[in-house]
Amino acid sequence: MTVMFDRNIARVVDLTISEVGRAEFDRLSTGLDVDEIRNKISYALNQLDRLSGNPKFVVGPGGQMNPLPSMPDYLSDDPTNDQWLALFYMLWYQPRQVLLAYHAFSSLLAPGSGSRPHGYDRPIEVLDYGCGTLAGLFGLTISLGEHRDQSPTFRVFNHDTSKAMIALGRKLWTVFKNKIKTDNTLYSIAKVVDATRAAFNSTQLALPSSWQNRPVEQIGVPARIVSAFHCLYKENIRVVSSDLEFLLSSIDLYAFVLTASGSQRDDQLLSQVLTVRRTAPIHWNSNYLGYDDYAFETTSLRRWIREQYTDLTYVNQNEHFLRQRVPWSYGVAKVLVC
Repeated sequence: MTVMFDRNIARVVDLTISEVGRAEFDRLSTGLDVDEIRNKISYALNQLDRLSGNPKFVVGPGGQMNPLPSMPDYLSDDPTNDQWLALFYMLWYQPRQVLLAYHAFSSLLAPGSGSRPHGYDRPIEVLDYGCGTLAGLFGLTISLGEHRDQSPTFRVFNHDTSKAMIALGRKLWTVFKNKIKTDNTLYSIAKVVDATRAAFNSTQLALPSSWQNRPVEQIGVPARIVSAFHCLYKENIRVVSSDLEFLLSSIDLYAFVLTASGSQRDDQLLSQVLTVRRTAPIHWNSNYLGYDDYAFETTSLRRWIREQYTDLTYVNQNEHFLRQRVPWSYGVAKVLVC
């Protein structure tokens, strides 16, 4: 099942990312000279290059080259470095993360999806593990707005260890809530956004206090969902597996949603998760495709940064981060729903 949201909402998401991105870039650049700005850009892009597993630039302990995708240092010793990393992560990954989350929630909850019945006919509460810059919150509210006629209060508990990611995501959410109200064609989504209550946590993982261990099918109990979108790295697989096992074994869930790239390292964690939810039905979407076009405004901002603050030697090393169009799709992803 391939699901894509309306192009009007894509435009609003794109404008939101580019507007917040430019404001954040200007804020972080204040008081820095050109060379200092270039150094910060260089730091952020080289951290993100770890995700590609590029053996030219990814250096492991002891100086050896590491060709496998690895985890950027989201929690460095310098909070400003974390903020620069969050900014450039958002400017490259946020569009596809939002569409992926939208796809996953729509596959789970939309009428005729074949997953759980009546997913849109009750209150919904989501704990989004590894929420990053809140793509899960965006994807859920857009999906609910497109597929649900009534608008009870929804709650999303956003958890991530990176304070910089969550802080930037909250800026995105604030701008998005204002922008979406200006487009009459998106009225139903604006209603859901207004009805959504979001909480944010960057400290120790804990269950929301409202999640009492009652059967999820009991009348009046919200449909409780745990989601984890593309948060798996070879460095954190044990921690993530332990956290998810804690969540999945502690509460009676309506559903669990996990997305992954489909690599061998992700399959290892998926198999561990299945031991906890072994009796639940599973739905895979292994050929997920998004839009053929790209996030135009976000792409324009990244290219402006490239023209203003990078030299040719540096850009050649990280060309795919600043020169390429920002896609709406990962191309292929696995979506596990159980």
